[in-house]
Amino acid sequence: MEEQSIKAKEYQDDDINLRQLFEQYTYYWKWFLFSVAIVLGIALIYLRYAQKTYNTTAKILLKDERSAAAGELAGIAELSTSMGFGVSRGAFVTDQIEILSSRRLMRKVVDRNHLNIIYGINGKFRSTEVLEKDMPFIIQPQGNQDTLRVNIKVRFNNKKLLLTDVLTKKEVIADFDKTVKVNNAN
Repeated sequence: MEEQSIKAKEYQDDDINLRQLFEQYTYYWKWFLFSVAIVLGIALIYLRYAQKTYNTTAKILLKDERSAAAGELAGIAELSTSMGFGVSRGAFVTDQIEILSSRRLMRKVVDRNHLNIIYGINGKFRSTEVLEKDMPFIIQPQGNQDTLRVNIKVRFNNKKLLLTDVLTKKEVIADFDKTVKVNNAN
């Protein structure tokens, strides 16, 4: 009996008094609230000024004409290939990967989507990149785009565009819906 009361007493000593613990932490409630406000403020500032990054993935189904003709036997052929018993079809996939990542194909994608042109808006703390479709004007580079580098500052002024070449400080006033040549083309 005495042994049970000693164990019960030890258990009560080890038992956590939740009310006492709660009262102990509520004494510092102002500091908890202050910490939460500071952390939320830092998070909002970070989200406001952090550079947006986007990620996209795609899957491409490569159909080999030879395996398409095999029908249900294609699965068995793949299984035997993966186990090392058959002829590898990896050469076909490797060839297709090389075609998809070829310089010529990448150049076509860049040229068709104008990915070599960066539109940006200067802000107080950082510059923001803007999509071409959101701009009131477009830039169409002429000549060799691999060596052409133009940095133009554009300002709007009463239905006119004021174009300034940042390197040469040359200014051109242009109307909307008109073609304008800049940088050694005038």
